[in-house]
Amino acid sequence: MKIRNYFKFAGQEIRVSLSLFIFYMIIFILLLSASVTFLDSALFLPDKIASTMQKMKTDNIIIFIEETSKLQELAKSIPMKLYECKVGGYEFDPERLGLSSNEASKESNSSIAFSGGVLLKDYQINNQVALFISGNIISGEFAPNVPNSKGALPTWISGTMADAFGINCQDELQLIVSGKNSVPLYVQGLYTSNTAFSDYYIPEEAYSLFNVNNADSKLQITVSPLRFRDIYSLLNRLQKSDIPCLYSEQTVRSTQMMYVAFYISTIILLVALSEILLHLLNLYYNRRATYFALCSAVGMTHGDVLKILFCISEIIIIATTVFSSALSYFALYKIEAYINKLFLLQNEQTKFPFISLILNIILLQLCILFVIKKVSKTIKGNNINELLRCEG
Repeated sequence: MKIRNYFKFAGQEIRVSLSLFIFYMIIFILLLSASVTFLDSALFLPDKIASTMQKMKTDNIIIFIEETSKLQELAKSIPMKLYECKVGGYEFDPERLGLSSNEASKESNSSIAFSGGVLLKDYQINNQVALFISGNIISGEFAPNVPNSKGALPTWISGTMADAFGINCQDELQLIVSGKNSVPLYVQGLYTSNTAFSDYYIPEEAYSLFNVNNADSKLQITVSPLRFRDIYSLLNRLQKSDIPCLYSEQTVRSTQMMYVAFYISTIILLVALSEILLHLLNLYYNRRATYFALCSAVGMTHGDVLKILFCISEIIIIATTVFSSALSYFALYKIEAYINKLFLLQNEQTKFPFISLILNIILLQLCILFVIKKVSKTIKGNNINELLRCEG
């Protein structure tokens, strides 16, 4: 018999026990819509929250690290944005560049506190400091790691600091590393001032020479993984490597628990759907056992019965999917409205949960196969003659 005929037969059987199937289909609609809602929330809602957290800088992780090579190893496996890099525990104010001795500038910068940072030579693609300087050059150029003819290393100064100390492009400076030891620098470029970044940046080579004279110095690097879910991997890697870090633990952990709870809820609902489907098919088969026994007596095989039950399951899933998709869309609209209000997110149009719906249907197909396999054991245990004798 063709599969189309099995579906016709299954449709007729559903009509025979319509009240039974309608009752269970209502339960299926509620559970499946909840499953789609939870799965869609687990897949997309954390990323939406993460985008806002990134704007608010609450997903940033401050890493205290001695060797930048360790950061390189982390960045290879976990792509991340680099927002700032300072030298923790040391005052990198203008005195490091010998500018405090400039008597003419003391009065102009007395009310302004300037700070310095380090421009790492790697991560130029995701280095927000490098991107900001290169995109906001007001004088000179941005060509990192290129010393001048005298061997001096490049440095970049903000416009505010340049005005305060009378600094121009190509001016020569000295990075004081310890005592009378210093590293020659030259001003390669001036950039627009921004409170999110330091007032001047020395190259990583200059910091390495500073580190030789100050072995206990540590870089204080602010990073953020490109994907929000990588935060947990990064934190685990940092803990295993004994690298100290600071982060918004409450926000990160609560968001993690939220989407883990959504995933667990989805699994629980799918298991519940499987158990309900198993109960429904067993109940239906027991009600129609005599009928199937008569059919088996005239040539219907055990496989034919299973195919009919499979088609019944498919019809139920298809029918409930139509209604549950609309219900889940409404539920997602309400959830996202609440989340937008809670996390101060921008209101965006709720997207129809196509991906979550398809994933749920695929998982339900596996559940159906599992249920049919369990039902087949029940059918094999029934004796046709005994069923007919009991009916008679």
